[in-house]
Amino acid sequence: MQKIDLPSWNRKILFDKFSQFNSPFFNICADVDITRLAAYVKKENLSFFQASYFLVLKTINSIENFRLRIRDGEVIKHDVIDGSCPILREDGETFNYCILRYFPNFKKFSENAAPIIQNARHATTINPGSLRDDIIHSSIIPWVSFNSFEHAKKIGSGDTCPKVVMGKYFEENGKLKMPLSVSGHHALMDGVHVGLYFKKIQDFLDAPEECL
Repeated sequence: MQKIDLPSWNRKILFDKFSQFNSPFFNICADVDITRLAAYVKKENLSFFQASYFLVLKTINSIENFRLRIRDGEVIKHDVIDGSCPILREDGETFNYCILRYFPNFKKFSENAAPIIQNARHATTINPGSLRDDIIHSSIIPWVSFNSFEHAKKIGSGDTCPKVVMGKYFEENGKLKMPLSVSGHHALMDGVHVGLYFKKIQDFLDAPEECL
């Protein structure tokens, strides 16, 4: 983790403007092509959830602005971002959070994630690790192919973590597509950075043999 020198930061003016907003997050939803990923995980008998979530985190960690956070009026940059992710409990209706650590190697990520996900299914309390800021807040909505998304908000909480949501995938013109929602704090990033996120994750989704 390191502090950003605000006076010399090229976003200083934008930071000063948007950090004063009561609701500074903006959201962009778009469909991504998961055709090659879906075929690859089926062939290799991998978990689609783990594979797709790994690529979500891989993309987050590859873009500096998604690793920035605001603490006590200062901007910090984390070296690594993990994922706070909801996992359905056994009743199929309620959920718990778990923290999935990011590793650049998918096999290591999957080996670490599997028991954490299993434990979350049986947990009776919410994981307090979700209060960290070296994470993204994320969710999976496998029941709906949404084209917009709004997150629950706690105004004044100081939350500056990006938020990523994956939706129900669907077929269109012979391709499998999945809605993806990305929200960022406007004091730390702009549309150009979210646009870069969508470009990079699509590149990763198109090359599962290299990324997984």
